[in-house]
Amino acid sequence: MKARLALALGALCLALGGCSDASEAGDTALDPYLCEPGDLDGGFLQLVAGAFSREDLGGLGRDPETRKREYRAAGMERGRFVFWKERLPKPPFDPPVNVVCQVLVFGSAEQAAAWVASLDADAEDLAASGILWLPGGERVTEEIAPIAGARAFRVTAEEGQARVTLIATYGAEGNIVRSVFAGDRDGRVTAEYVAAIRGRQDARLAGE
Repeated sequence: MKARLALALGALCLALGGCSDASEAGDTALDPYLCEPGDLDGGFLQLVAGAFSREDLGGLGRDPETRKREYRAAGMERGRFVFWKERLPKPPFDPPVNVVCQVLVFGSAEQAAAWVASLDADAEDLAASGILWLPGGERVTEEIAPIAGARAFRVTAEEGQARVTLIATYGAEGNIVRSVFAGDRDGRVTAEYVAAIRGRQDARLAGE
């Protein structure tokens, strides 16, 4: 399992042209919109963080040239992310929870809101909407009730032995879109779990 995870993260870094640390000079003003340990209520290990362009993100999905054109037309500019993995005790234990927090920057508040409104329960659209760890096989998606004011979807993907169920959220705030993606192998992550993360983020951001 650790080897497969390392390979997956390595492939992600290569796909983005090399992961940069989220604290590097550049878009550090976006860092508060990413999850911090307190937002996750402890017990998580940060695996990787970085910045990406809209071309990087569009290139991760199927039909990348079409996706890149769509992102340019939508006014998407760039983004940042951080990937967290739940720390587990000694076995036996349940599969760990994975959390990705992401922020996308758009040219205007109107463009950010329009992009969130344009999302639908389409497996390929959602798979290309962020830095996700979805298997490449069969995918099933559904929109669920909003979570902490953000649009929310449940995504299940399975290919061979690999299986993931996650909840993906998207909330426009000015010219940015803040997302939390949380899931695990067995689908134990609930809307309430994700709402708690976003709620702690909201409270922290309101105090900064």
